[in-house]
Amino acid sequence: MLKFLRNNWVSALALLLLLIISIPLLYFGNLLKILNRQNEYIGSTNSSRKYSVGVCLNNLAEARWMKERAWMLEEAQSQGITINFKVANHSLSRQARQIANLIAHGARVLIINPVSSSGLENILEDAQERGIKIIQYDEVTSGPADLFLGVDYREIGKIQAKCLIEEIGPGNYIILRGPQSSYRAEMLYNGQRDIVRIKNNSNVNILAVDILSIWSAEEAV
Repeated sequence: MLKFLRNNWVSALALLLLLIISIPLLYFGNLLKILNRQNEYIGSTNSSRKYSVGVCLNNLAEARWMKERAWMLEEAQSQGITINFKVANHSLSRQARQIANLIAHGARVLIINPVSSSGLENILEDAQERGIKIIQYDEVTSGPADLFLGVDYREIGKIQAKCLIEEIGPGNYIILRGPQSSYRAEMLYNGQRDIVRIKNNSNVNILAVDILSIWSAEEAV
């Protein structure tokens, strides 16, 4: 097994990251079960009240988001919960309008994958004042939230850097990091830098840090 991991370190790392990223989906399923139980309780006194969950994602360009959207939809349908999706396509103003639309259409829970680490404060405060539960998913933005659902991206950044340096060895490296406005990008970068600092005496030299404007494989290439 160790030999396989050494010879296939990219595949092994991809598998590890897939498992880590899948963890929030398990929490999402449990969350819907809790909401469904609450809905059944509410229904015992007022059967006309149904849970509606509004989900606003940054984008669907990455394959993982298409899969997660499908998993969310399947889980919600299996539990009889209405779920509505919006996709902001990297536009903060569009995301704010979409959240307002979800609120107007009766969402009682909002799951937000924020475009930016700031800029949604007003609309999220409005949602909170209306008694809507707010879940920030995978990314963090300023403003109220009842729950953050995600993983430890700083630890993932450490794993990425450690595996790469151990496999490739000393030399010159370039770091491609995500957008400045992304909490996820910041945590990944911090984790990578943690390992680079530890490996400084191993002749690991960072030539440049290139910052992407959006999460885009095409831009990274």
